[in-house]
Amino acid sequence: MQDRFALGIALFLLLLLPIAVGAQIQGIPFVKPYSKEAYGFGTQNWDIDQDSTAILYFANNDGLLQFDGATWMLFPLPNKTILRSIAKVTNGILAGGQNEFGIYLPDEAARWRFKSLKATIPEIHRSFDDVWDLEVVGETIFFRASKKVFILKGDKCTVIDRFPVTFVGRVGQRVFAQDEQGFLYEYLRGNFQVIASSEALAGTMVTEMLAWQGRLLIATEKNGLFSYNAGQILPWELLPADAQEINTMTILGNNDIAIGVAYKGLYVFNKEGQLKYRLQSQDGLPNNKIISSFLDQNHNLWLGHDLGISMIETNSPFSRIYPLGELDGAGYVVQIFDNQIYFGTGSGLYVAPLDSPSEVAYELVRNTAGQVWGLDVVDDRLLMSHNEGGFWVEGNTATHFLKREGNWLFLQDQQNPNLLLAGHYEGISVFDNATLNPLFDIPNFKESSRFLVQDSRGDYWVSHPYKGVYRIQNATRQGIQKIDRFGPVQGLPSYLHNHVFLINDQILVCAEQGVYSFDDSTERFEPYDPLNQFLGSDNKVRRLFETPNEDIWFITDNEIGVLEIDEKGLNRTIKKRVFPALKNKMNGGFERIYPYDEEHVFLTTINGFLHYDPRYTSDRQPIFHIVPEELVINEDSLIYLQPLQENLVLSHREQSLLFKMGVTEFVNNENVRFQFKLEGFDEDWTPPSRLRMKAYTNLAPKSYVLRVRAFNQDDIYATDYAFPFIILKPWYLSIPAVLTYLVLLLTSGYLVYTRLRKSYTDLEQKVDHTVKLSNEEIQRLETEKVQAELDHKKRELVSATMHLIKKNETIADIANELAGIRNKTREATTTEQLGKLIRFLKKEELEDNNWEQLMFHFNEIHEGFFEELKQKYPALTPKDLRLCAYLKMNLTTKEMASLMSVSLRGVEASRYRLRKKLGLGSEVNLTSFFMGI
Repeated sequence: MQDRFALGIALFLLLLLPIAVGAQIQGIPFVKPYSKEAYGFGTQNWDIDQDSTAILYFANNDGLLQFDGATWMLFPLPNKTILRSIAKVTNGILAGGQNEFGIYLPDEAARWRFKSLKATIPEIHRSFDDVWDLEVVGETIFFRASKKVFILKGDKCTVIDRFPVTFVGRVGQRVFAQDEQGFLYEYLRGNFQVIASSEALAGTMVTEMLAWQGRLLIATEKNGLFSYNAGQILPWELLPADAQEINTMTILGNNDIAIGVAYKGLYVFNKEGQLKYRLQSQDGLPNNKIISSFLDQNHNLWLGHDLGISMIETNSPFSRIYPLGELDGAGYVVQIFDNQIYFGTGSGLYVAPLDSPSEVAYELVRNTAGQVWGLDVVDDRLLMSHNEGGFWVEGNTATHFLKREGNWLFLQDQQNPNLLLAGHYEGISVFDNATLNPLFDIPNFKESSRFLVQDSRGDYWVSHPYKGVYRIQNATRQGIQKIDRFGPVQGLPSYLHNHVFLINDQILVCAEQGVYSFDDSTERFEPYDPLNQFLGSDNKVRRLFETPNEDIWFITDNEIGVLEIDEKGLNRTIKKRVFPALKNKMNGGFERIYPYDEEHVFLTTINGFLHYDPRYTSDRQPIFHIVPEELVINEDSLIYLQPLQENLVLSHREQSLLFKMGVTEFVNNENVRFQFKLEGFDEDWTPPSRLRMKAYTNLAPKSYVLRVRAFNQDDIYATDYAFPFIILKPWYLSIPAVLTYLVLLLTSGYLVYTRLRKSYTDLEQKVDHTVKLSNEEIQRLETEKVQAELDHKKRELVSATMHLIKKNETIADIANELAGIRNKTREATTTEQLGKLIRFLKKEELEDNNWEQLMFHFNEIHEGFFEELKQKYPALTPKDLRLCAYLKMNLTTKEMASLMSVSLRGVEASRYRLRKKLGLGSEVNLTSFFMGI
């Protein structure tokens, strides 16, 4: 009965063990230190704050220190004194130093410039010491210096100096103060009023106050912690007796409290007041003197040290475990056994009780110095695989039982539990499980057996990363083993890089391309789609580890994570979680993941071990911001873009730009990838790159928007960033210039038009004149031509007339001569003949044979002459018209007589008759009359 009771108690305690263990297994968060050499300025950092873009600011010995995750910048006070306190406000950063108080504001070059506010302080109080405390509540500013409280609201400053003030602090919207006598004050209704007194506070300065777990905690410089409630100040014994000098306190995102102690480092307590972990310089802090603390927007903790700055990754499911504090070897294996936790490293096996504090020094198990390869629990015994063979570990001592070089693992035969197999450098050895006495080595198999599993049929599977996969049948029956080798012929991608695992009682091989399962019916390996659909059938899979609740951790060349399997009734869902931050931390080639239970997972790394809490849910999704740092213009002009300068306007000559960007990702800033796109220039985003600078050259004058994307190694994107700027057109292309040009153009156009119009008019006139002259010339030439022709015709008329006259005169002369000859001759025949000849000549003289030719020439010269005479004087006879023509030709009476074959008197008579018919008097000269027609 007693045995059953004891067994029941034991089983009950065993069931409770994971719960108890769960409260104790705790590593320490990652520490990222920044030494003075890292940021390059003053050693001490007295205060910390952060703006809306997550840029951090530190009150440093040398001034205002700014950090965006990659770049440090310093903005000193004008008097070059130590900056003691800061507070980020909407338009700038309030700052207090030695005999100085004011605000940092961005100047025209977008750099912080200090503006003193001392002029707002009453003149009698303007000389003071360091501004140690600085708090802002709404629009009211409180700061402490020279044991006085300065209250600034707008331009009005009130100074409280009726009691020596040693502390001013804010808790929410409440402001408290302390004096040297130990009185505690609260600012109520415009004045500080005493709310409590305590002898414990007398002689020690309050350093921090905050509300936590329903308490108002008071930290002091010498006497540790106190709590205030209902007017009472009581000691609260939370810290060790030697850690009472508290400089700073901060409530973490998960409601833990972090307390920075002078020279003792950082203590972190959970909400129950239990110590979770302690951080010191051996854990990565720059030094143990912490003088300020701050919880950033992503709920990671920043510490200001006496010698540097550090960031504590308090918002992460991962914590680290260093068995030696400062580990001098990589981690290879973890095992929890008999309420102790063992860590196998390259320098030996270390152990510590599970219920010990996290900062405990892990103890080296005796006889284990050297390379530890594996830890296996077999029948309630812990067996260690070591470079020197096999060991049985009991508490803090290891006993060497397998004395051959290099053992990888131990495996109990599931079908014959009395047998124990040891996989080593040169094959597999079989032992008696009860006595650990060697029995035999599996014959004909000398391959290194680092990966060894047993299937449900009792066959053993061994994988060699360079020779393939082996199946050993009847392995524990001496002399009748059957060994098969599997490779490409049996369905695997190759003989290389194959690792065999037993997952959910199934043989799986992680290969160069995906995961494969063994088909007993075909004796071949086939792609295992249930995993390949998540891990990729073309990816190289390195490791698989099954958890107690059948989740599967995986390691590929590209990813490390877990497949969380949730089975509810007939529904089965698988969620893939990837942890990119682990990729560069794992112990390459010897990766080991140890899922102890649903609350604790351990991972081996190149620097010790990691603890992962699957229950951890971040109270805040990491948020980070892209921030512009610098703008280099034309390779010689530098503009600092923090604080952010919007609506940047550049001249047309400033067309070659180099942007340098930052991102407030403080955990793994070096792994952030950037993409750029300049709207108005680029058509698409640039490929992702860790390069945080982008250059643009020969930009045309116009408006642009620089867009930047960034994402960290967990593929979490930063908030969107857009930076608009304008490159102005040159002055001669500006709107006023263009309007001026337009006016000038219109004016010039008008002047040109006017001038052209005048020129055209002048030209038109000139052309008209030229045309006129040309016409006149043409007319003159035509007139000359007509005149020439007329003269020619006149000459022809004269010639014809003279010829006719000459002819008639000749005929008349000949007739006269012949008449004279006839009168002288007596011969009748001759007389008769001469008479005939004379008559012929007379007849010829009277005929008008040449008249027609004469009139032809006359009409060419005096066209229409006869028609006009006939129209005006119809009574004129042809003979009259002939006389009119002779008169028109201005012939003499003699010439007319010759042409008319009449005497001179006959011509006169004809002239007389003609005058009568024309109705002309004797005073009218006939020749002149006809010349006018």
